Amino acid sequence: IPGVGPRTKEVLTLLGVKTAGDVLLLPHQVLEHRLGKMGEVILKRAQGLDDSKVEPYNAPKSEGREHTLDQDTKDK
Repeated sequence: IPGVGPRTKEVLTLLGVKTAGDVLLLPHQVLEHRLGKMGEVILKRAQGLDDSKVEPYNAPKSEGREHTLDQDTKDK
């Protein structure tokens, strides 16, 4: 889940959470009590709800060139 860093992961682990599905099994009050506003954010993201802007990936910095042969060869 985006936004879950090491400290949040530690809290979620103590709550028995291993997957996004596990988040959905917890009462939202527990998440909010243990994680504050971030608890609500994590719950919504586990539900697939996230209205944050999608940022495109950066352009590739390099381009590889390869030629695939029909048969394997040891000839360099």
